[in-house]
Amino acid sequence: MDKNIFIGRENEIRLLKKYKESKESEFVIIYGRRRVGKTFLVKEFFNDTYDFMVTGLYSQPKKKQLKAFYLALLEYGSKAKKIPSDWLEAFDELKKLLKGIEEDRKKIVFIDELPWLDNRQSEFLAAFESFWNGWGAQRNDLMLVVCGSATTWITNKLLSNKGGLFNRAARRMYLCPFTLQETEKYLISRGINWTRYDITECYMALGGIPYYLKLLDNDLSYLENIDTLFFKEKGPLWDEFDHLYKTLFGESQLYLTIIESLAAKKSGMTRKELVSHAKLEDNGLLTKMLKNLVDSNFLRAYNTFGYNEKNVVY
Repeated sequence: MDKNIFIGRENEIRLLKKYKESKESEFVIIYGRRRVGKTFLVKEFFNDTYDFMVTGLYSQPKKKQLKAFYLALLEYGSKAKKIPSDWLEAFDELKKLLKGIEEDRKKIVFIDELPWLDNRQSEFLAAFESFWNGWGAQRNDLMLVVCGSATTWITNKLLSNKGGLFNRAARRMYLCPFTLQETEKYLISRGINWTRYDITECYMALGGIPYYLKLLDNDLSYLENIDTLFFKEKGPLWDEFDHLYKTLFGESQLYLTIIESLAAKKSGMTRKELVSHAKLEDNGLLTKMLKNLVDSNFLRAYNTFGYNEKNVVY
């Protein structure tokens, strides 16, 4: 691992090193918005050397997820004879694979895009809980690292879990976008030496998201880059807005309606104003969507001192 390639992730690297060297099994949850660099951090830290690694498939049924899991097992040396019929069987095969490793060291398991494995009625979470609580947590040589861009799933199913994972997900790592200073360092590291005015404009436009910053061309000016990325037909970020919400949320069009309505008013809106402006139903679904957007850092909620929750401004 070359630490020089990392900008603004020093604390995360320190923690990962600490967990890897600890004398007990570790369950590490790395989460944050899409494109912020979660997978990159893990892959670079571990130098792509795992004892098992699998990535969830976006919007695919249980059968295909299990097949992908099975193929990953085979890639890492599993002797499994067939595709698992359910997630309990899949994690049982993973246990067999890890038990067969004789070296006295931490076994590294990385599950990327974990929320995508949890289809409706897949019973994935129960099997995952059984794997960690009934086996992994009892050992002292396992490091289970999971990532997910679906922050709401991570928050609701893992961090706020009231079942078998309650209070057991001790290692939580929320990956934030770069700060303005980190954005400047990153751009300089890629040979981009703009004025601080242009760097500030760039930061406001791209939000300090590493994936977006990586797309910048050091041969072009800031304005030329923005034109190339967003406004030229079929440019790299031509359809990013719609794609981002579709991969993060169900009912993505309703989420987009909320975002677009709030973007129309600089000072924000109360819930009542939002319902009126966007013609939304004032119900539990709206409560859930607003919470999900706040948890994912797409919205900020401000509660005026002395007023109740009905006066929160989004």
